[in-house]
Amino acid sequence: MHRVELAPPIAGPLLSCLLDGRPVADARALCADPDGFDRLAAAFADAGFAVWSGAPDSSPDSDGQVLVDGAGPLAAEVLDKVARSGRAGDEGDAIGALRRGERPAAIVSVAGWLPDTRWRELDRLADASGTPWTRAAFEGSTLYLGPMTVWGTTAGYQDVRTRRLAASDCPDELEAYWASLSRPGEPPPPPVLGPAELAAAAGFLVSQVLGHLAGRLPTHAQVAFDPAGFTWASHPVLPIPRNLMTAGTLD
Repeated sequence: MHRVELAPPIAGPLLSCLLDGRPVADARALCADPDGFDRLAAAFADAGFAVWSGAPDSSPDSDGQVLVDGAGPLAAEVLDKVARSGRAGDEGDAIGALRRGERPAAIVSVAGWLPDTRWRELDRLADASGTPWTRAAFEGSTLYLGPMTVWGTTAGYQDVRTRRLAASDCPDELEAYWASLSRPGEPPPPPVLGPAELAAAAGFLVSQVLGHLAGRLPTHAQVAFDPAGFTWASHPVLPIPRNLMTAGTLD
């Protein structure tokens, strides 16, 4: 049993964020007592009710490059839209860059089929360096985009992966399917996006990144895009409290 005394004015906004599924940082941004808010949010995080890594050390990087990880038409479209926005962009291997100690302003990782093993490693390295990132890959005929990962605020790839396995009736088969997508020559080529679909998908990813770098709070949603019908479905994904993510889960 946990009892929360609602006398502090900071408690109400924090509880509202937790119940609505909004980032905890939403409440802090409106709080007149940020130090008191940090203490209360940390208590909620220690109890496993919230994800909170403390007040951000700095504002989003306003000058660094956006690193586009991946190849192909969608990666090229993302890089083009980043450049058209006036933001510096580069194309390269995000895992290699993070291992070398580089820290881009943000990373957009684009793949054909879902690269489960690779994204788990990228998620770990991005978490360790505090680098925000978003992603896109196909599963079946659906292109999944995001969510934009901002550490301490929104879900990372490991959070999304863990929640999907927990919701599955056959998690072992789902993991085996993800593994098969990374084996050379086994899956067929991913669907081909037309010019309109490429522009829409790239625009969504770039708007996430530029919005964050402009100081706007990202959404919790992962978006499922069906290119055949040009339909979009949004699926909120909340981060999992760190004390519930056991070492075995992260291996």
